[in-house]
Amino acid sequence: MRDVWNSWKRPTAAVVFAAVLGAVAATAQEGPPRPEPTKEHRWLDNLVGEWSVEGEAHLEPGKPPVKFAGTERVRRVGGFWTTSDYSGEFLGEAFTGVFTIGYDPAQSSFVATWIDSNQSHLWQYKGSLDAAGRTLTLEGEGPCCVEQGKTVTWRDAIVIRGKDHRIFTVKIQKDGSWVTAMTLHYRRKA
Repeated sequence: MRDVWNSWKRPTAAVVFAAVLGAVAATAQEGPPRPEPTKEHRWLDNLVGEWSVEGEAHLEPGKPPVKFAGTERVRRVGGFWTTSDYSGEFLGEAFTGVFTIGYDPAQSSFVATWIDSNQSHLWQYKGSLDAAGRTLTLEGEGPCCVEQGKTVTWRDAIVIRGKDHRIFTVKIQKDGSWVTAMTLHYRRKA
């Protein structure tokens, strides 16, 4: 009788152990619930796509702006972020940059970063969307483009003009007022 009991007990223990292990693994795989994207996250869909870019930079007061052009590819990273890859020329040299934008519900703020091939500064921005849902304004601190070694506040704005056109402006705070440093027009490629 003991042999019958032992032969039955071993497979049963293995089956119970496997069932418990399976339940633990299933629970561990579920993890905490994934948050749902907010309306701010969904606003970023305005930026997704392939874009032609024409811009002008105001490098010196009283002188005509410098014109430049490029392309940008913006893609989604999940439902919470966009990342853009920009490439073009600026002042006769190749220029590339990467822009990330998301929304942080914990801060009730849009957050962004920018890096490019012409500098070692990692730009970090925080900002908000206007009540009409057309303009995202981002602010951050960074090096002054006019006075070397000086840090200033920058204000970037993305204005949605339609599904195929947006404007990006870059302003610098100088003597208590905002001065436009760059204006870029993005037009969706066909």
